[in-house]
Amino acid sequence: SIHPTSIIIIIIIMSYQDRAQSFGFTRKEQLKEILDDEKRHAVVLDVRSESEIQSSGKFEYGNHKWVQAACTPDDASALESSSEFLLPDKEAPIVIYCKSGRRASTAKLALEAQGYKLVLNAGGYDDVISMGL
Repeated sequence: SIHPTSIIIIIIIMSYQDRAQSFGFTRKEQLKEILDDEKRHAVVLDVRSESEIQSSGKFEYGNHKWVQAACTPDDASALESSSEFLLPDKEAPIVIYCKSGRRASTAKLALEAQGYKLVLNAGGYDDVISMGL
């Protein structure tokens, strides 16, 4: 029996397909098309914390600009307040990633609300690396 003061923690690990559907991931083919076109001047936006980046590395692609603005699953205010400096061209494609895709989804919605035209959720860092981009 479970003691009444016991805390039960249930961890649900979502599959890539579940996360892709829930958080609106962009297809690998579209990401590759955007990133392979150097003339598009895409920006790769990492919304993980500095410590996450230090522990696992960062995804950089070609000559595209890489920027970082930490977000939480429910708050993109740091990104919103610095977006004009970090992302001055609202026409340039923005490829966002985090750890699982959830924070990238929050950041995507925030940037779209600010008028950015092409914002793509690439999912999590491990997803991007495993795609072989």
